[in-house]
Amino acid sequence: MAIDKAEYHIDDAGEWEDAARHIALFLLLADRHDLTSEDVDSARLARAPIDYLLQDWDGVLADDVFTARGLAFASAHYSDYLEEYGATILDLGAYDLYDCSEVDIVDLIIGLTPWFTKKLRWAV
Repeated sequence: MAIDKAEYHIDDAGEWEDAARHIALFLLLADRHDLTSEDVDSARLARAPIDYLLQDWDGVLADDVFTARGLAFASAHYSDYLEEYGATILDLGAYDLYDCSEVDIVDLIIGLTPWFTKKLRWAV
């Protein structure tokens, strides 16, 4: 089952990289918190999260990228994450959710990490 797909966002985003950015960053944050399955190549994901999601997972955030705990977390908090992502990217100077050319991906990861960590601390 898919939690999110880049194809859901391509019409609004215009470019596959922009359509997949928020999904790839969720996967990266999940991986950094040991919530991903052994199928995820952590090194490749860390080097280029958007490319990795698009090339290896066809732009899909699916159940099988997570451990059982990770899937429970994603199911409970992904929609909240989308709101936080939107607020964070706009705070960092993006014009909208998909026009991110002026936003450094590292700044975006740094901005989202405290939210993710806090949610995970309270997760079962």
